Amino acid sequence: MIEYFYFLRKVPLIGSLGRFILKKYDAICFRRRKRCFLSCGNEILQKAKNALDSENVLFWLDYGTLLGAYREHDFIKHDFDLDIGLWLKDAEIAKKAMLKNGFELIRCFQIKNDERRVEYCFAYKGVSIDLFFYELEGNFTLGHFFTSIIGISKLNYPNKCGVCEVRFPYTGFRQMLFKDSLYNVPAETDKYLSAHYGSTFMQPDPNFSESEASNIKYYSLEEKEGIAFIYRNI
Repeated sequence: MIEYFYFLRKVPLIGSLGRFILKKYDAICFRRRKRCFLSCGNEILQKAKNALDSENVLFWLDYGTLLGAYREHDFIKHDFDLDIGLWLKDAEIAKKAMLKNGFELIRCFQIKNDERRVEYCFAYKGVSIDLFFYELEGNFTLGHFFTSIIGISKLNYPNKCGVCEVRFPYTGFRQMLFKDSLYNVPAETDKYLSAHYGSTFMQPDPNFSESEASNIKYYSLEEKEGIAFIYRNI
């Protein structure tokens, strides 16, 4: 049905109707996801921890989840999903552990012709959790994430996406108490967060955009092309 409205956007006269309906639909989905996150976010993070710990898979809080835990000792007010980092070598066992413990794989991304570089998104009780995978390169962790491509039609190219490379300073890990549980976080958390969010990361900025981050390299489709497998939207 939603794909039908993407098509309507391109049709003269009724294209504005398709855009209007999609905008309303996105707003409804966002409010629903936000409600689920506020009520179940901590439960889902703990469930993911239990699943990965059961297989001795090392993971750490990442991106917005790490920022909230470090700066606010809570989830960020405008956030609506969970983010964790893992080593790329553990991608397959982490996937199996999450599925075994009741999580649903709703999205999978990979680099064309380099399928081992992936990103997974799982869901449980309406809350999504993104798994970002890294490799160690000197004093940095090197990972990839995937983005939509401006100007590319979701209808004509539903599985094509952009590829970004991200680097964080690596100094090992430490444990931090968050929501009554101990989680791994980068040892020098302030440096890790500064690399991505800037030196003013302790000041909340609900309008922060990934495009502002200096530790990200964006690839053209000719350089690296991403493939998206969308199994379900929440």
